[in-house]
Amino acid sequence: MTDLITRAILAILRNRESPDTDPLDIYYCYRLLLGRHADVQGWHSWKEFIRSPRPVMQTVAGFMSSPEFVAKHSSSRTRVVENSGMRFAVDPEDDAVGKVIASGEVYEPDVTAAIKGLLRPDSVFLDIGANAGWFSLLAARIATCGRVIAIEPNPGNVALLHQSLLENHLSNVVVYHVAASQADRTLEIRSVQSNGYVAAATEARAGVTYAQGVRLDTLLAGEPRIDVIKMDIEGHEMSALLGMTGLLSTHRPVILTEFHPKNLKELGGIEPLTYLEMLESLGWILAVIEPDGSSADAGSAEIMQRWLSQGGHTDPIGEHHLDLLARPANSAAKRHSAR
Repeated sequence: MTDLITRAILAILRNRESPDTDPLDIYYCYRLLLGRHADVQGWHSWKEFIRSPRPVMQTVAGFMSSPEFVAKHSSSRTRVVENSGMRFAVDPEDDAVGKVIASGEVYEPDVTAAIKGLLRPDSVFLDIGANAGWFSLLAARIATCGRVIAIEPNPGNVALLHQSLLENHLSNVVVYHVAASQADRTLEIRSVQSNGYVAAATEARAGVTYAQGVRLDTLLAGEPRIDVIKMDIEGHEMSALLGMTGLLSTHRPVILTEFHPKNLKELGGIEPLTYLEMLESLGWILAVIEPDGSSADAGSAEIMQRWLSQGGHTDPIGEHHLDLLARPANSAAKRHSAR
């Protein structure tokens, strides 16, 4: 049902002339997403929200991450499914993650293969943007003598992850219900189903889900070891990176990161090339993860060119991305390189 609702509102909004939200868009969000007319307080709150230009999809994401929407459409859909020898609690109507896992397919097979090649029984794995927990559970099954640290701000995803941990009797995973950021601050969660992003919260607004943003340098200061980091947080990667430079310097982990130029620019507010150059300046060698999980070194300029050559500049909705592996430029890191 949620999928049909989403398609309906997207079809309407795509036909609008302006990319920014106007009052009629808010009306449709109330009617199609919440199934009711706007209440006076809520209407005035959203009108105030769009006093400054706001992209339509930002408004849609706000409605779909609201407690009212989640309560109406998500709470009763959880299903436990078998995949890759594990039991996952998923929302089977979640297009981005839940449907893939429920179908029995391997989620993000390139990253999955790369992580399997990196982890050892005693590894410590940091999953930044754990979502419903595919990679956290995968790592926990491999690092049986090690540890998994999962970072996830979306309360729905956190609930699914905890349920999956119980289903699989895993005790080597700790879940932090926070968002990795460059400062300790309150953030808004703007999500569509399990996928979403965080943004600075500048004012209290009705119908908004908030999250605690934290510097991982502070949160994980006492960790004696971090070997591998996976980071996929919809354009917030640079902010998270700036909040964990101390951890990176201390532990020199291998990093797997999504490189999504559109999200980095529009949601993170930085140029995509700047993110790549930041990783290089910190002392990491970049590589593009191939479909089979292997990788080959590539500089930031080469990665940008590859993204462009694969259609990044012509993708009409800007969803094209690359998965990258970054390994510290020292001899000790060679044991981590993807096989």
